[in-house]
Amino acid sequence: MVNDSRRSFIKKSAVVGAGAAAISTTPNVFASIEKALSIPANRKHGSIKDVEHVVILMQENRSFDHYFGTMPGVRGFADRFPLRQPNGDFVWNQHNPNPDELSTFKKTLLPWYFNTSKNIGYEFFAGTPHFFNNAQYANAHGKMDQWLPNKTDRTMGYFTEKEVPFQFALANAFTLCDAYYCSTQTGTNPNRVVHWSGTNDPHAKKNGPVINNNHENFDSPDEIENGYKWITYPERLQQAGISWRLVQNINNNYTDNPLAGFKTFRDAHHNNPSAPFYLNGIGTETQASIETFRELYNSDEGLPKVTWIVTEDDFSEHPGCSTPTLGAAYTSEVLDILTSDPIIWSKTVFIVNFDENDGLFDHMPPPSVPHKTPDNKV
Repeated sequence: MVNDSRRSFIKKSAVVGAGAAAISTTPNVFASIEKALSIPANRKHGSIKDVEHVVILMQENRSFDHYFGTMPGVRGFADRFPLRQPNGDFVWNQHNPNPDELSTFKKTLLPWYFNTSKNIGYEFFAGTPHFFNNAQYANAHGKMDQWLPNKTDRTMGYFTEKEVPFQFALANAFTLCDAYYCSTQTGTNPNRVVHWSGTNDPHAKKNGPVINNNHENFDSPDEIENGYKWITYPERLQQAGISWRLVQNINNNYTDNPLAGFKTFRDAHHNNPSAPFYLNGIGTETQASIETFRELYNSDEGLPKVTWIVTEDDFSEHPGCSTPTLGAAYTSEVLDILTSDPIIWSKTVFIVNFDENDGLFDHMPPPSVPHKTPDNKV
């Protein structure tokens, strides 16, 4: 969680205020979406064979209901088949049997509106608890009735189209997945590890399981052996001769590049930093990540078959250090780059997703297997 100083808060308030004003008053602010939508898709085969490039921008810590709960036509707050809790209440009605009497915590709470017109602070609200234990307890073996005791009252806060107009416009223009879940009910790094490798090693065969934010940075050489020992998707692409790249600013990636936790990359970092897979997955770039992506796109080699983008903290959309508006600005810039060549864009799949939900409420229970022990041991 990032705690802003008053000076930083005022500075960010000015940035977001200007951004919100631009979104509401500038006709061309959504030009990136309009251009992307206007370019016909390549449909030579009418199948996945038409796709030549995949670009994935993984952002930080927002839940579906928090952003899109009020969007028409999705399984948000208008869901006709919401889960019922054991007490008979629908899942929206969360309870806290022992609220802190000295705080603003409520005993019973429905989803409530983060109205930034009345309080700009909602744009910068601090994150909510989102580690393994409190995530498991909030889920309560699928009963979904322990959000307030484990996530605080902020868990039930949501935005509307007024606060996230770019995200709504992007969703309306393209495809929005309303049954979207994080891979594991915990925090950032475990979910990013799964995204980049397909597993968190649940049976502890290769230095897992990854359930908390461990190995986020490169440690000393004697800790190489502690790195995760299974193969990542980038390595599989490398072995198959398929071009790929992870774009980041190594001085500010908000510790969101999970490749740093894997033994292969840790070994290369300390012993062979010129290895091609290391340069592709970690690199040496210290400039803004969006500029690195622009240079990659315009390079002689061009856009790889698969590209992952890891943003700086300011643009990650993570509660506290970033905002929806700053995330929208970054996403819009990525779209501008991708659509600068209509032919390339027509053959590109661009995926924007979120690693996990922070501690923000989502009413749909994720798919899960039964827990083996009552105290949530893996």
